[in-house]
Amino acid sequence: MIQTYCISIWAKPHESDIDEMADICYQVLSSLMEYSAELSPKYLPAMKKSNVKEFEFNRENIVNLLNKNVNKSGKLVFLDLGRRIRFFSSLDDELSCGISLCVGTSNPKFINSLVIDLPYGNFSGFNDRIIEFENLFKKLISIFNPYFGFISNSLNKQLSKTFWEDGKPTCVHWMNYYDKDTAEIIGIEKLTKMDNCEPLGNGYFLKLLDTPLNVENNEHLSIQHLTSAKLGLLEK
Repeated sequence: MIQTYCISIWAKPHESDIDEMADICYQVLSSLMEYSAELSPKYLPAMKKSNVKEFEFNRENIVNLLNKNVNKSGKLVFLDLGRRIRFFSSLDDELSCGISLCVGTSNPKFINSLVIDLPYGNFSGFNDRIIEFENLFKKLISIFNPYFGFISNSLNKQLSKTFWEDGKPTCVHWMNYYDKDTAEIIGIEKLTKMDNCEPLGNGYFLKLLDTPLNVENNEHLSIQHLTSAKLGLLEK
């Protein structure tokens, strides 16, 4: 099976109006476009490729998309569940990046999220532009203001099949972000003793490896297990 990677950024629910939602989406999508066409929100999803439409990127069109994607059931409107908008970057599956933004969630049972399924066909962020890609991850964190962010490998289920349990992450991934509250649950002193851990915004950025975590590399898996254990994230 092919190892694929995904950026997941989770923010707590909070009240926000359409302008705030649009601002967040615009900043996130602009940052992806500035990185490269590999991550650009070029198309809107459709049931068939023949029905796919190109997305003209501007703030007004983002507002229109957000207004079209209000949660409804008949005449009932659920504004507290937020609004989700989706894009992808290429009609070639190997080169395509999938982007999903959920913003405006205020219901305490749910979260706001940014999920980016990264291209698996020679994506530049895995090799010659890896430092720029790290900076992009940090920039997305600063825009979205999450409590947790990470870059996961689709085949990396060796330590846990879930990402969050009992109020904290279940293991360390390739790149990670923990806000102050999450860092305190893990233990700030333990975190700051880790190599490649640095303050970032209202929390901490932790990089496990200089390259993407490879499940076929036993050294990578060993480092992941050891680091996760030191932070007390593994099940007892």
